[in-house]
Amino acid sequence: VSTQSTGPQSFSAPSHTHLIHLCLHRLAQDFAMITRMCARKFIFMVFFVVFQFNPTTSEGRRSSPHTKGNHANEREGFGPSKNLECGMRRKLYQLALKRQPWRGSQRETFDALNLSTYCGDQAPPSTPPSPPSYPLLKNNGLQRVFFVDSERGSDRNTGEHDTPFRSLHRALQYSRALRKKHQQNTLDGPKRSYSRGRKSHKIVLRGGVYFLGATLDLYPEDSELTIQNFPGEEVWLSGGLLLSNLTWTSFNKNIWQTDLSSFGLDDVLGLFTLFPHRRLIRSRFPNADPEVSPAYLRSGKVLNWWRPPAGPVPSYTFVNLTQANNPTGHQKNDSAQPEYNTYTSGKGGVCSSMWGEESSYWCSNASAGGWAEVDAEAASTGVLGLPIGMTYNTSDPLISHFKYWQSPQGAVIHAWHSWSWFINMFEVADHNPTAGNLSFSKGGWQGGRNWCRCDQCPAADWCTKDDTRLISGPWFVDNVFEELDSPSEYHFHKNSKILYLWPNSTLLENDHFQQISETSISLPPLVVPILSSLINFKGSQDEPIRDVIIQGINFRDTTYTYMKQWGVPSGGDWALYRGGAVFLEGTEDVVIQQCIFQRLDGNALFLSGYNRRAQIRQNEFAWIGDNAIASWGKHR
Repeated sequence: VSTQSTGPQSFSAPSHTHLIHLCLHRLAQDFAMITRMCARKFIFMVFFVVFQFNPTTSEGRRSSPHTKGNHANEREGFGPSKNLECGMRRKLYQLALKRQPWRGSQRETFDALNLSTYCGDQAPPSTPPSPPSYPLLKNNGLQRVFFVDSERGSDRNTGEHDTPFRSLHRALQYSRALRKKHQQNTLDGPKRSYSRGRKSHKIVLRGGVYFLGATLDLYPEDSELTIQNFPGEEVWLSGGLLLSNLTWTSFNKNIWQTDLSSFGLDDVLGLFTLFPHRRLIRSRFPNADPEVSPAYLRSGKVLNWWRPPAGPVPSYTFVNLTQANNPTGHQKNDSAQPEYNTYTSGKGGVCSSMWGEESSYWCSNASAGGWAEVDAEAASTGVLGLPIGMTYNTSDPLISHFKYWQSPQGAVIHAWHSWSWFINMFEVADHNPTAGNLSFSKGGWQGGRNWCRCDQCPAADWCTKDDTRLISGPWFVDNVFEELDSPSEYHFHKNSKILYLWPNSTLLENDHFQQISETSISLPPLVVPILSSLINFKGSQDEPIRDVIIQGINFRDTTYTYMKQWGVPSGGDWALYRGGAVFLEGTEDVVIQQCIFQRLDGNALFLSGYNRRAQIRQNEFAWIGDNAIASWGKHR
C-alpha cells in the first residue's frame, strides 16, 4: 500500500512519534489502564521515550493525527535523533525500490517519507510506472477474447480486435450470451454449478477512461473471466459522471456558477478534475486541503453536544468461556484479566438505530477495555453517548459568522472522538442562528463506540464540576455555501441544481480553459462521482464466483459512503461500511493484480463474507477515503 503526492511538501506521513506522544498523554491520565492495555510493548515504549526525552522541552506537547503544524518541529524533544530517523526512512525507500521495481523511481514514496523536506535528500526524477503488459489470448475452442475501446468502439460491434465494443457492460453481456449458448453445464443435486475447464473469456480494454454509469455486477456464470488492459495502455474505470463543455458565468469576482439541471443529479458527493486527476474541496470551515494538511476547530467552541433521549435497551449475549460446556465448544481461561475470558455482545434497541441489526461488542452491558464502562452504561440505560445536535459559541470571534448561514441544511459536522479513536459525521437538519443550535438528521455510526461525558473520562479543560456534557475532539464543518471562500472549493445547491466553484490554478492554467467574455468562461472537464461501487462480485458460499482475474485496470472517482449505514465488526473502537469500489462476496481464486486505486472516497477493495484463496498483489492505493483493503465475515 502506498500513498501518492503531488510534490515534496504536499504530504507528511505520520511517524511513530505520534503514537509515542499519544501514549505519553494517556500515561499522564491513567497509567494503570494504559499498562493493562499495552502490556509489555507499552513498558518498552515508555522506557524508550524516557531514554530519548530532552529535559529542555519537558512541557510535552501532544501530537495526534489531527494536530496541525510542522512535523519536524513537533519531533523536538521526543523520539529518535534526526540521523536515526532519516536513516530508517532511507532504508524504507530502498526497500520499496527493491520490492516494487515495476513502479519506477517511486517519487511518491520518496515524498511521503519527507526525505527531501525533512532529511535534505535530493528528489529522484518522477518516472511513473508503465502500464503492465499481459499476453493476449487467441480465439480458439477453449478461449475467447473481446476488445473494448471507449473512443473507437461501438456496442453494435462483435468485440473483435478491429471491431471493438464501446462499453465494458456490453462486452460482459456478450460474453454471457455466448457462454449460455455454448458452455457445458453440470448438475449438482438441486443446484447448478459451472464446471472448471470450460471456455474461458477475456475482456481487453484499450487505453482511456471508462465512465461506467452503473456498477458492473459479476455472478457465478461469469467464472473463468479475465478483465485486463491492452498491453502497455493505461485504463481507468471511473464511477463518475463527466461534466464537459459547460459554460460558467460569474457569480462574483472569484466564484463561477453553472447549471447542472440537465444531468439529473440529486447531489454532488465529490468533484474531481479529469486530467490531471485532482480533488476539488467541498466548501468547509476551517479551510484546508484534506490531502495535504487537515484543519480543525477546538472542541471547546461547542457549548453543548445534545444527548439523545433514552430508547429501548438492546438484548445481550454473554458467554463464560471458562466453563467447559459453553456454547462455543472452546474453553478459555488463560487471561489474567477475567473479563477477557468471556464473550459478550448486544443487538437491537437503540443500537440498531445507530449501527444496524448486526450485533456489537460495545452494545453489551459487560464489555471490557479502555473506558468500556461508558459503553456498558449506554447499553444498560438505552441512552447513547452520541449527539443529536450541538450548540456552538455564538460569541466566539472565530465562528461567530456561523449565524449568517442562510440554509445549512445538508451540511456535515465532522468530529473526532475525544481520544481520536475515530471521526463521526453528522448531517445538519436545522439551524437556529440566534441560539447557535444545529440539529442533526442522521449520522454518528462511523465509530464503533460512544463518546465520553465530562463526569466519565478525563475532563476537557472546559468541563466543570458535576458536568454531564458530552466531550468531542476537534471538529470541522463542510457543505455550507457561505464557507465557499477559497480556491479549489465548490458548493452544489440541491434545489436550484447550481454548481458554484472557485477555480484553482490547475483549472485556470489548463489548456482547456477559455475566457469567453468578462462574465463567462469555459473550464476543463470535471467529474462528479455517482457510484460507490465499480465492480461487485455477487456469489455465495454455495455457488461461488471462481477464477476471475482483474489485472492492469485502474479505478477512480467513487462517492463517499460515510453517511450510509455502517456496522461494528469487532471489539475495535471503529465501525465499517460493508462495501467498496471493488467488492468481493462469495468468491474462490479471484486475482486482483497490478491495479491502481486512486481517489476513491469509500473503501477501495472489500472482501465480504465467504472468500477463499483471493490473491491481491502489486496494487497501489492512493488518496483513499476510507480503507485501502478491508474484510468482514458473515454468519451463515
